Amino acid sequence: MSNLSNNFIAGDWIAGSSTISNINPSDTNDV
Repeated sequence: MSNLSNNFIAGDWIAGSSTISNINPSDTNDV
């Protein structure tokens, strides 16, 4: 599962440019 997040920079919300995987290694369903 990947989420694209926004960044709050200098008072403005800027769209994120990349995603990262949300992996929990202690949850065997994630790996």
